[in-house]
Amino acid sequence: MVGVIIFLPSEKTASKPNDVSVEPKKEIEVTTKDGVSHEEMPVEVKEEKDKMSLEEIEALKKKRAQEAKDRAKNLKKGQEQYNQALILLEKENTEDAVILLKEAAKNRVKEAQSNLGKRYFDGDGVSKNVNLAIEWLLKAARQGEVEAQRTLGFVYASGYAVDKNYKKSFYWYAKAAKQGNSFSQSELGNAYKFGFGVAKSDKKAFDWYLRAANQGDVTAQFNVGMSYEKGEGIEKDIEMAKSWYSKAAEQGYGNAERALESLKKPN
Repeated sequence: MVGVIIFLPSEKTASKPNDVSVEPKKEIEVTTKDGVSHEEMPVEVKEEKDKMSLEEIEALKKKRAQEAKDRAKNLKKGQEQYNQALILLEKENTEDAVILLKEAAKNRVKEAQSNLGKRYFDGDGVSKNVNLAIEWLLKAARQGEVEAQRTLGFVYASGYAVDKNYKKSFYWYAKAAKQGNSFSQSELGNAYKFGFGVAKSDKKAFDWYLRAANQGDVTAQFNVGMSYEKGEGIEKDIEMAKSWYSKAAEQGYGNAERALESLKKPN
């Protein structure tokens, strides 16, 4: 995997594949005043909760409702801050933009969290800090921000500033791939092809390569061509191999050009 995570191009959203198993979201039922899940409570605390009066339960409901309103209010304010930050960035006023990005990130605007995380990785407008970079990217990724998910997949796969962890890489690539991110789809194909964080499967590798290739990912187009040429994950088909190599070659992919020329030579 080669590339600089901060400058990877954004991808268009495509249909969401359904054949990737990713860690399910954990639903936590908050039932006590201190926010502890009923399932996580020791027996004596559960018994105390079960003795809550109707008045206490009603007060807890009101408290949760107010907290939800406050979060919504802060999110709206954060979105305004993020929009202002983007305007300042266009004017190359990075210093003031970063101040607003930090405020927006604190107010749970996922795009601001992702932006800030990448800046901490590169030291762009802030002091370089890998721990803060990971912290903000995780906050954004857990809210479904696709670029943060893709970036975390790359970071854990490459060992960029962190220890390599293929399972974490696969997890985050899968999240982004299901949202249609073609780079992540292509990398998910590699994960299945070579067994990076998941059991090897040529069939699944081909399926993910094809999804990315159909969005124009040049590396994936080459890999689809190679899959057809070798009959890996799909029935061998030299004409289809030539077709996909041609698509990649048209984008200037050298390996595809050489593969295409090799197939055109008489046996």
